[in-house]
Amino acid sequence: MEKTKIQIIMDDIICKIKSGELRPGDDLPMNRDMQKTYNCGRWTVWDAKNRLERRGIIDPGSGRGGPGAYGRHTTVSLLAPYLL
Repeated sequence: MEKTKIQIIMDDIICKIKSGELRPGDDLPMNRDMQKTYNCGRWTVWDAKNRLERRGIIDPGSGRGGPGAYGRHTTVSLLAPYLL
């Protein structure tokens, strides 16, 4: 079965955390950059980040839309290495 773009984004972020490319406290790429990287819409990026947040892997920042908006300050959770 083919992976959805949401799963591809999630897997890529998790892989980057496991490899050390993304470390706890690091900012994730901005949504616009992720849309270009994964060739998808904003809701796909939002959904992937939302699922990672619910698993405790990322912490939503206070971007333009406020907490939970997944703006420019979404970071890797300090607990992420222990949850993966």
